[in-house]
Amino acid sequence: MFALGRTPAIAAAMAVSLTVAYPATFDPAADFSFAANPNGPWSYGYSQTLGGSLILHTTSGGGSGLDFWNTEISIGLPWVVRNSSASPVNWSGTTVFAPGALSLHPGPQGEVEVLRFTVPSDGQYQISGEFFGQDYVGPTTTDVHILLNGASIFDDVVSDYAISHPFSTTLMLGSGSHLDFAVGFGSNQTYLYDSTGLSAAITLVPEPTMLTFAGVAAGLLCVIRRARFRPW
Repeated sequence: MFALGRTPAIAAAMAVSLTVAYPATFDPAADFSFAANPNGPWSYGYSQTLGGSLILHTTSGGGSGLDFWNTEISIGLPWVVRNSSASPVNWSGTTVFAPGALSLHPGPQGEVEVLRFTVPSDGQYQISGEFFGQDYVGPTTTDVHILLNGASIFDDVVSDYAISHPFSTTLMLGSGSHLDFAVGFGSNQTYLYDSTGLSAAITLVPEPTMLTFAGVAAGLLCVIRRARFRPW
């Protein structure tokens, strides 16, 4: 006969293990806010050169379905913007932002638009997503990058419209380190028609020991339930 008095302790252990093991996912579009910069683990800004010091945007706003952070160097750029509405938004007659879409646009003198993720805790993280052109007139012509503490871990060129440029990797990251999603104005050396979409997810991967503990606890709870309701 099972010692049913232990059930609460085992159930509690299982609940704790599942809570710890459940992956935390960070999404720059879903998490976007123009209320504060930095915003949790996210910072919005630009650098004078790729991998250079981050200069935070100090101006934010919203309207016509778009929320943004920017620095006014020329025509409101560089900036990072999200379509917060439920409908597509056409910007300047050259760009379409889908509902919920995030966009980065470089500046006129080669300023690199940067969306920074500061790692909140030590662990293994899966980083996946895509860059894609959003200017249908140009089309978009940009260079795109992911930097880890200033060193490149992904580089590509976007010279098309609505074509995916995917990335996926898993890394051990330390608390306080930073990932920069960076967009430059490309080899044509002009910032016109350079809206570049970013879709990304950064997920903290559960430790295998935590998953094992959760599985064992779940198995024990099933055994207890069967014992409790078994006719004797």
